[in-house]
Amino acid sequence: MVKQMRVSWRTLLFFVLVWFIAYSFLSGFWPVVRSDGEWKTITNLQYGFSVDYPTKWNAQIYDESGFKGEDDVKLRIYRSFRDIFEISVEHKLASEPTLEEVIEWGNLQIDVSAANLARRGIEPNYELVNSEEMVIRGKTVFRERYSLGEAMYENIYLARENDMIIITLQAKETEFDNYLEDFNAIAASFRPLD
Repeated sequence: MVKQMRVSWRTLLFFVLVWFIAYSFLSGFWPVVRSDGEWKTITNLQYGFSVDYPTKWNAQIYDESGFKGEDDVKLRIYRSFRDIFEISVEHKLASEPTLEEVIEWGNLQIDVSAANLARRGIEPNYELVNSEEMVIRGKTVFRERYSLGEAMYENIYLARENDMIIITLQAKETEFDNYLEDFNAIAASFRPLD
């Protein structure tokens, strides 16, 4: 004889709610509130770099398959999966690339992003805001800011001996300036592994 167990709808609802909340936090759907001012180093051994980032955000490294099919994305720093804010590091192998080659690669990616927006029926409205050559950690880099769709971007292009790196800040135009200080610190902390 099999004993039947009765579960009240309240118990069942409570159980489902607890699991939903736990899954939401673990998957990054809702950002976990962390204290400001704490920084941590994350290292991608496979692609030979590390950066420091504020622990108030999530950070994830990726292998050759990248993030959701974007093969070149090797690191993402983000608040939650639903948020447009993201700082990423993209990597591409190249033999003794020039800074101009990294910029060309970045411009191709901007063209692809604009085409993707247009395919979805969104007007890309690309606009270059500013660009400049500068030095970070003794290395000459190229930096440019542009708007595309509803987002603002800041790219830092870096040529290394055997690869090309693009460090990108992406955020809503209205929130973009709120992230710049941390983005600058993250970019300044970017270092190759010896």
